[in-house]
Amino acid sequence: LAASVHLVARLLHAHAIYPGSGYWLISALFLCVYTVSGLYPGIIVSAVLELRRLTIATSLVYLLLFTITGILEVGSGATRLAIALAWLVSLAAAPLARSAVRHAFAGADWWGCSVVAFASGQAGRKLVHRVHQQPEIGLKIRAVLDNDADAPTIEGVPVLAGWGQAPQIAEQLGISHAVVCTAGMP
Repeated sequence: LAASVHLVARLLHAHAIYPGSGYWLISALFLCVYTVSGLYPGIIVSAVLELRRLTIATSLVYLLLFTITGILEVGSGATRLAIALAWLVSLAAAPLARSAVRHAFAGADWWGCSVVAFASGQAGRKLVHRVHQQPEIGLKIRAVLDNDADAPTIEGVPVLAGWGQAPQIAEQLGISHAVVCTAGMP
């Protein structure tokens, strides 16, 4: 994605559409369109939905760039061909780049969304284990609330008795999201 953006920005800059600011404008355009498309913060989204949103958002940005170069009559057919090629490269590179970033930073404390889990018994243990096995999904379980707590922790996550404590625990830990897991869930 960065190479595609660089190529298009260089072409736009070379043709003086946005002297000295082509890189920033295109990067800001991608950031704005990706944010509006729901691609940030980039956690707790199914792979299919993420790929669909990413494809649509990337295509929209390149369509805008293609249209702008056409309206302003900047460059030649080669410029538009370069934009089209950059679009194709971005369609493949953007999902790969997002996956690489997700895998690289998933273990960091600042990555993801802190949640409190409402679970009981075996369901709570399975949930914590799966989330720990797949940190790239972006959930950080900070506490498990279990009305029938039988252990003080699950894989290092504190288990607290009583679902009624949720508001106080959420406020104390600065958590605004929850996961609910029951015994019948896979």
